[in-house]
Amino acid sequence: MGDPERLLGVEETPQIDFKREPYQLQTERGKWELGKDVAGFSNLSYGVLVLGVSTKKTAGNFLEIADKLP
Repeated sequence: MGDPERLLGVEETPQIDFKREPYQLQTERGKWELGKDVAGFSNLSYGVLVLGVSTKKTAGNFLEIADKLP
């Protein structure tokens, strides 16, 4: 769907969160992680979790940017 390569170089923001791996919903920790991430969007107008995208820290380690696709 679309062109996932366009995500490369995009910074994470309060509205977009990249995850390298899918949530492991068969474990309590995986369920907790998903709930935590979704709750983090609760005070925003919208939020997007993007699975299958690795990130890397920018210089100064303040931001993460989309770096690799599977």
